[in-house]
Amino acid sequence: MKFQQAFEQALKEQSFIRIYTEEPDCDYYDGLIMTLTHDYVIILQELDYEFDGYVLIPRQQISGYRQSDVEQFSHKLMLASGEFNTDTSDWIKNSQSFEDVFSQIMNELPWLRVTWVCPNCDNIHDSVANIKSVDDESISAIIYDMTGETDGEMGWSMNKIYSVEFKTRLLERFGRFIEQEITTIQ
Repeated sequence: MKFQQAFEQALKEQSFIRIYTEEPDCDYYDGLIMTLTHDYVIILQELDYEFDGYVLIPRQQISGYRQSDVEQFSHKLMLASGEFNTDTSDWIKNSQSFEDVFSQIMNELPWLRVTWVCPNCDNIHDSVANIKSVDDESISAIIYDMTGETDGEMGWSMNKIYSVEFKTRLLERFGRFIEQEITTIQ
């Protein structure tokens, strides 16, 4: 498996890593590896020297990694500033399949951001989604644009997904707002 030894070491040592992806609009993610399976990596995402949610990256989308002085500096800065809280739910650390991850997200906080390839047109899309169902090869969710308008329900096979962000501050706010709007309309 590509980069297995480096990823295992980063997981064991809890050292910062930059993971490069095939994703056209976001070619890397920074953070700490929390889960490493044959099919995916989950990182605790670091943005501007703060942790903000998680990113699931399918292994076939990973093109490289970096662990340099830049990542070491981020690690030191966050430790020194007290921003180094890595409390992570056991289900994230112990997940073994896409279905494990998405079932838990659906039960706990069903909002996520998915970057995916459209099965009909091969265009790349970035959507906020509310998971409705999961199986071992696909998810189904109601998708929203960044104005809060829904485009209805959409399903994705796991091989069409570039990355999935979950438990971020943006998604928590977005989800609360949309749920409040739906309740107000009803």
